Amino acid sequence: MPPQLPSDQPDSSSPVKDERSLTRRNFLGASAAGAASLILPGCGGGSSSGGGGGSPGGAVTFDQRLAAMDAISTRFAALPHQDPVLDNQTLYQYLQTRSEFDKVQYNAQFGSLSAHFKGGQTLVIVNNRPYSEFMIAQPAIRPSAPVSPHDFSQIPSGKNALLFNNFGSTQDILVSVQAALVLGDIKNILSHVGYTATSALGTLYNLKNLIKDAAVVHVEGHGTFATLYNNSGVAGLPVYCLPTATGVNLGDDSAYKADLDDGSVGPALAPDLVGKALRFLHNYYITSTFVQKYWTLNTNSFVYLNTCMSNADFQGSPFRQATTKPAGGVYAGWDGFVLAGDSTKAAEYLYNSLAGQNNFGTPKNPPQRPFDWSSVLTDMHNKHLDEARSPQNPPGSPISHLMFSTNLTQTDTFGLLAPSIRQVYVSDTLYVEGEFGTDPGAGLRSVTLGGVPLTVVDWAGPGGLIQCSLPAGQPDLAGPCVVTVRGHTSNTVRLTFWKMRVTITHNDSGSLYRRAVVDLHVRCGVAPSRSLPTVASSYANSGVFSTGLKATAATSAQISAGGTYLDPMHQITTTWSVNGPSKITGLFSATNKSGSILMAPYDSKARAFTFSLYFSTPTGLHIDRTAASGNQSTDAQFEIRPELVTPPLVLGADYSLPAFSKTVPATFPTNPDNPDGLPGTYTLSWPQTAPVGGTAPDPSDAQ
Repeated sequence: MPPQLPSDQPDSSSPVKDERSLTRRNFLGASAAGAASLILPGCGGGSSSGGGGGSPGGAVTFDQRLAAMDAISTRFAALPHQDPVLDNQTLYQYLQTRSEFDKVQYNAQFGSLSAHFKGGQTLVIVNNRPYSEFMIAQPAIRPSAPVSPHDFSQIPSGKNALLFNNFGSTQDILVSVQAALVLGDIKNILSHVGYTATSALGTLYNLKNLIKDAAVVHVEGHGTFATLYNNSGVAGLPVYCLPTATGVNLGDDSAYKADLDDGSVGPALAPDLVGKALRFLHNYYITSTFVQKYWTLNTNSFVYLNTCMSNADFQGSPFRQATTKPAGGVYAGWDGFVLAGDSTKAAEYLYNSLAGQNNFGTPKNPPQRPFDWSSVLTDMHNKHLDEARSPQNPPGSPISHLMFSTNLTQTDTFGLLAPSIRQVYVSDTLYVEGEFGTDPGAGLRSVTLGGVPLTVVDWAGPGGLIQCSLPAGQPDLAGPCVVTVRGHTSNTVRLTFWKMRVTITHNDSGSLYRRAVVDLHVRCGVAPSRSLPTVASSYANSGVFSTGLKATAATSAQISAGGTYLDPMHQITTTWSVNGPSKITGLFSATNKSGSILMAPYDSKARAFTFSLYFSTPTGLHIDRTAASGNQSTDAQFEIRPELVTPPLVLGADYSLPAFSKTVPATFPTNPDNPDGLPGTYTLSWPQTAPVGGTAPDPSDAQ
């Protein structure tokens, strides 16, 4: 069951039950204050400034903490906001004057300040919202993915997708609305491929209670590394702090006391824009300890924090470790500060590509099937979509990058959000090539062809082929093929089906002839596909499996024969006629394979077939040969054997088989039907043949 949004949570703000599906995102700012870390420790003291000072030696009360945060916010609002380094240094000096704190630290590398309240709780100040003229370009590196034997074809084992807007009580309409818009887009993308997507405010209550058996977790908000202190005032290493949408209040201070005591939760000041003025919001933050205590993630889960510094490689990032600990888990985030608009483009492009949806930005033509995150990240890098940069910096001069992390001890990890079909092939069974992950079991996956469920014979696993048996009672089954894994649906690829009327005529001596009109039912997978995201679709052979036109058991032939021939030397008159049933069914069925051969290999790069056909009649169907001399009559088994192979026949734009006609000599000196060795001819022909409706590759099908 998907998690239900509660109506009686203790948080002061109500959850957003359903973000609207719109298109753009907030200014999620960042500032690279310096390339190296600058940490300035200090001790609080001196007279109180701005109110809220507590007794020098005693623990501060909740009211005193709140008053101190109000005073800091007022001081911050009065700063010039021209140079983030100077602003943070000014705040650091101001914090040292506040008697509520016994420890103060400034982390210039992260754009954060930490101040420990006397008696407990570390206040984290997030001031990494960008002043664009101070953005410092970092080297443009190519994102690295874990090396082999990692497999990226795994799909989340669950269906619950939780999307959080942590910009809770903001008065910055642009931030609030645009965060809701990007979550609405992501929700639509995930819903289309079978996820139960829930969009909610990122309150403490929701972040604690909703993330259960989660397949996907996405967060929009602020974030930074900051130094935290224990209740004795001893500093630890900087940890990642994620501000929530819950404002600091007395009720939650009491409800989450255990979390506040162990560092799972703490008070934060994060920037907010009111009109043209910056101010601070008073919200709680969570840490990796909170994640370890309350989040449960499915196998092959995907967690994406679209926040500043969420995937910075600092001290192994416990937050990242907590989210990749479940089997196959993958974590995505930024290795530095994130600028306005960059994280929006990255998130929506990423989810569209992982799910094979095409409803963001410029639609891909033709639509694109799902691809694994390693391929998508390379594609994003080539387009500079994995970069955050200031408006002054050109593409290729980023200040941070979108990065992915996995648990390196695991070889099978999350790869994509939906199964992905590259091509289908048919012989006596159906083969489906693509990325489907390991076999989830009979009750958790399905393959349909033309809407008919198929029996899976073999699920070859990562990078392999699914093999399915075809129902005997539906020999012409074709059309759209769809794979579902744990409720997540793939793109559609069609098995194409043609009904050809093939005429094969053997003209022999005199007026003798025999003819077969074959209703040839054939199938083949001829849809184009992409090998990588956004590259041009092609018809090149995949190298995994190849085939050609395959005749179905519904193929039949109508036989006719006639004419006479007078041998002038021996004065023998020969006549031909059909003796027995004139219609042959089941030409290519399992019971008549030995006498029926269709050779029509498909060159997918050239989109062309090379065609030849041979069959002999079953025992019991003969051609009467009556000789006038001596009233002798003999039977000869009927055989159609064109002595030709067609040139490559290229499919039309609508996947029609082109018309064909050709006549070649056919001389058989030892053939009793042609005793004098006079030459005969074979003619092979058929008209242009379009695919049966609904089975041709459709331009709207993702490739």
